[in-house]
Amino acid sequence: FCYLDDEEASVACKQMGYSKYAAFLSPDEYLWDINTTYTGSLFNHFSCSTYGTENSLSSCTFSSTSSSSCAVSCTHPRAIRCYETENNCIDGQARLVNGSIAQTGRVEVCVDGIWGSVCDVGWTKSDAFVVCKQLGYVNSEPLIYINSKYGKGNVPMVYSNVNCNGWEKTLTECTKTNYLHFTCSNTAGLLCPDDCVEGEVRLVGGDADSEGTIEVYTNSVWGLITDAGWDENDAHVVCRQLNLPVNGSIPLLNSYYGKPDRAIHYSYILCNGNEQ
Repeated sequence: FCYLDDEEASVACKQMGYSKYAAFLSPDEYLWDINTTYTGSLFNHFSCSTYGTENSLSSCTFSSTSSSSCAVSCTHPRAIRCYETENNCIDGQARLVNGSIAQTGRVEVCVDGIWGSVCDVGWTKSDAFVVCKQLGYVNSEPLIYINSKYGKGNVPMVYSNVNCNGWEKTLTECTKTNYLHFTCSNTAGLLCPDDCVEGEVRLVGGDADSEGTIEVYTNSVWGLITDAGWDENDAHVVCRQLNLPVNGSIPLLNSYYGKPDRAIHYSYILCNGNEQ
């Protein structure tokens, strides 16, 4: 196949026993002989129905009336990736992929047992809010990203023109354009911020409120401080900010209370011990 559209790819996948979802591969994603010129492709005028309802390519139409129906050469034959339903995919579920922390990444949603991405066309904060709410970030005002900030992924693109009002529980309840009804190149992403105050600190992983790994809220997310250069003066400032006794505070190193799965915000903190 030198020529293949979304509908034909979908039918081909179904014919081979996979789901209807398909994605095209670029030449550098599959093995092909660079020294081979593929000739005699008869699929210039090969066409399946608008939404790929056929179950085999033999049910689609082929017109050989045009003199150009047989391609002279085919430098890059079309390649597709088909998808099987997954056990860890429950329809309506959402997840964030390829982000540096759990609350940011490319938006993927489970549709018909297949994980798929969302097109960035029409992607708004209302749409992102529904995803964040579904993932447990109820009161956050999300940041949205377009132009495949977190990559395109190896999944089909299942939604475009998502239009949520904000009250919906999942993206599946929002108005949207479904697979095979749109053409899109870039994926949508988001960040679900924590509902906190910039510069706020907290202690996690300790047995008491006065001990633990330090987390600081910066740029809308909680993050960590490396122990490089960490000393008693720095610990005094944290204790003072948390309204805890300053005298006797002890700086602990080497992830003494564990290392949460969060980004590193600061390193080589240099306090004189009197800061608030």
